[in-house]
Amino acid sequence: MFNDTAPMPNHTSRDAREREDDANLHVLIAAVRISLAEQDSVNGQFHDELGRALQPAAMAARADFDALPAVEYGPEWIALFDSAAAGTAHDLHLWLSKKLSSTPAALEPMYRAVLALLEAGRGAAGFGIGDNLRQVRALFDLDDTEYLLLELAAACALSASGLSCLDIGSLVQRVYRALAAATGSTAEQVRSALAPGGRLCQAGLLPPSLADDRSLGQVLQLSAFGRRLFEQPRASAEALLLAMVEPVARPAKAPLQWPGLEEEERMVHAILETALAQRSAGIHILLVGAAGTGKSAFARHLAGRLACPAYEVPGKDHEGNSASRIQRLTALHAAGRLLGAAAPALLVVDEADGVFPDAAGGSRRITAPGAIGSQAWFDRAMPTSVHPTVWIVAEADGLDLAPFTFCLRFDAQHIQVRRQIARRLLAPAGVSDAAIGAVAQRRDFSPQLIAQCARAVDLADGKAGAHDRVVMTHLNSHARVLQVSTGGALPQPVTHFDTGYLHLEGAFTAAQVIDAIARNGAGTVLMNGPPGTGKTQLARQIADSLGRELLYLTASDINVKWFGESERNVARLFSECDPKSQVIFLDEAETVLGARDAAAHRGTETVTAEFLRQLEPFAGVFLCATNHASRLDSALIRRFTFRLEFKPLTLAQRARMLGDLLNEPALSQPCRQALEGMDGLTPGDFANVRKRFALLGCNAGADEWLAELASEWRAKPDCGSGRRIGFL
Repeated sequence: MFNDTAPMPNHTSRDAREREDDANLHVLIAAVRISLAEQDSVNGQFHDELGRALQPAAMAARADFDALPAVEYGPEWIALFDSAAAGTAHDLHLWLSKKLSSTPAALEPMYRAVLALLEAGRGAAGFGIGDNLRQVRALFDLDDTEYLLLELAAACALSASGLSCLDIGSLVQRVYRALAAATGSTAEQVRSALAPGGRLCQAGLLPPSLADDRSLGQVLQLSAFGRRLFEQPRASAEALLLAMVEPVARPAKAPLQWPGLEEEERMVHAILETALAQRSAGIHILLVGAAGTGKSAFARHLAGRLACPAYEVPGKDHEGNSASRIQRLTALHAAGRLLGAAAPALLVVDEADGVFPDAAGGSRRITAPGAIGSQAWFDRAMPTSVHPTVWIVAEADGLDLAPFTFCLRFDAQHIQVRRQIARRLLAPAGVSDAAIGAVAQRRDFSPQLIAQCARAVDLADGKAGAHDRVVMTHLNSHARVLQVSTGGALPQPVTHFDTGYLHLEGAFTAAQVIDAIARNGAGTVLMNGPPGTGKTQLARQIADSLGRELLYLTASDINVKWFGESERNVARLFSECDPKSQVIFLDEAETVLGARDAAAHRGTETVTAEFLRQLEPFAGVFLCATNHASRLDSALIRRFTFRLEFKPLTLAQRARMLGDLLNEPALSQPCRQALEGMDGLTPGDFANVRKRFALLGCNAGADEWLAELASEWRAKPDCGSGRRIGFL
C-alpha cells in the first residue's frame, strides 16, 4: 500500500519514485494521527501493510520504550520487539497495527514516539511538489488549515491508495474530527475549509459536494484540475499556468478573410485592443456558429493580431479525456488569478456550449450555491474578470447575452473563404481551379472535410484516376452519406447564347434588363415561362455582365425535413452571399415559394415568409425562375423589380437559330416553311437536338435538324397530337 505505484501518471524516474515515497510517508503520518484520535479507525484488511510500514520506525524508537509501564500488559510486547530485532519474531507488525486500531492509554506514548520519528524523517520538501503547493497557496490565499488539507489530498493522490487503510465511516462530524487530527486543526476549521463556498472548492482544487455522507477518501479526493496541478513538480508560475491552459496556436500561414464580417472584425479587434491597454474588466466576446464555420480560426486570427499572450482552456484533461465543465471553468478561473491584473492576456474557451448554466425554465445543473459553475458564480465572475475572454459556442439558444460585450454569428463559411481554404489545401496537389471551385460551392464542406479531400488525393497518388476525378468522387460520396444535394450544378450551355433568341412578353428586352442591373449592381428578377425558354441562360448572362459568381440553387438546397431548418437555410443563403461578388439564382421556385394561403403544410408558409423578410433589405442581385408563376405567393411576386414572361421562339427566332447552327445565314424556303408549323419550339429544344447529334457523332444537315426538331415539337403536351410523351 505504501510502496506500490501511485494512481497518478506512472512516472518511472528516480525523482518520481522519491516523490511517491515521500507522499506515502505523509499519508502514513496522517493515518497514525487519525488512529490515535479516533478509536477503531483502522481497516482490518490493511493490518499487515500498515504494520509493516510502522515497524521500522518502531524498531528505531525501541530504546525509548523501556520507561513504558510494561507490567500493565505483561512483558510479551517487549519480547516481541526483542525477538523482531533478533530476527526470530515475524508478527510484530500485526501487533503494532492492531494495537493502533484501539490504542490503550498506556501505549499511546509509544505511538507518539513512533509518530515523532516518522515526522522527523518526512522533511520539508513537500514530497517533491512543494513549489506547486506554495504557488497554489499564494494564488488562492489559502490559510493554514486549507493548505494542510490540500497537502494531504495531494499526498493521497500521489500515494498508492491514500487513506484507504482507515475506515471511519461517512458520518460527517467524525470525518471532520479525523481531518482535524491529521492537520492539527479544529473540526470547525476543517468544516469551513471544505465548505462548497470555501476557497478550496471555489478554486476547483477539491470538488464541491452537497452531500453530508462522504467518506474520508471522498472528502480528500483532488479534482481533475487539482490532479493536473500536482501530477509533477512545477517550479515556476509559468509552468503552473501551462498546467491549466494552453497557448493559442497562432496561424502558421496567411490568415483567412471573412467577407461580410469585415466591420465586425474591426470592431471586435478594437474592443479587445482597448480593453487590454486599459485593463478593463468584464470584457467577453461570444462567437456563435455551427462546426466548420471558422469560429476557432477567427479567434486564433484575433489572438495573432493582438500584442499579448493568448491562452485557450483545453477541452481535454491531462489523460486525454473530455474535460468536464467544472474542470474547464476551474482552469479558466485559476489561469485568470495566476496571470494577475497586471499581465494583459486573452483567454479563449472553445466548445463552450456545455460550460454555461442551463437556460431558465430548463432543468438546472445540481451545483452547490456559489460554487464554480453555478449561476451565482457566473454572475460574480464574468463582470469582474480582468482578462478579455472569447467564448465559442455552436448555438446561443437560451443563453443570457447580457454579460457579453459583443456577439458575432458565423454562418456557413463564405464561398470566398471556402475557396481560399480549398486552394490552399488542394492546389499543391495539382487539383485544377475548376475542381477547387466545385469544392468551394459546397456550403456543407468544412475545412476539416476539405483537408480530408486533400489527403485522399495525396493517398490515391494517381491510382484512382486524375486528381480532379478523385476530388469529385470524394465530394459526391460525402454528399450521399450526408444525404444532401451536391449543389452548384448549373446546366452547361450546348448552344451559343444570344439575347436575340429570347422571346420576352412586355415592354423590356433582355438586353435592357441586363444593362439596368449591370449599371446598378443590384436588382431582383422573376423569370416565368415554359422549360427551355432561356431563363437559366439569362441568369448566367446577368452574372457574367457583372463579373460575379452565380450561386445556383434549387429546392433541395433549401428544404430539409427538420423543423425550422429550412428557414435557417434561407437566412443563411442571404447572409452568406456577398452582394459584391455573387448573384443568387433560385431555379424551380414554385417548389419552394408557394402561395401561403394555399400551402399544404406550415413549413411552406414559413419558408416563403422568411424569403419575404430576407428579400426586402437585400442589396444584391436575386434571380428567380419558375414554370408556374401562378403558384407563387402574391406578396413575393410584388417584391421583384422585373417580372419577365418567357415565350417560345417566334418564327423569325426559330429560323435565325437554325441558320446559326447550320452556319447558313439564309435558310431555304422549304426549311422556313417546315419551321412555320412548329410553334412552341424553345432554345432548349434546339439544345436537346444538338446534344443528340453530338452523342451520335454525326454532322447533321438541315433535313436531319428539321426531323429532330419536329420530334421535339410533337413531344410537347400542347403541340402536335396533344398527347404527352410517355412509356408503356
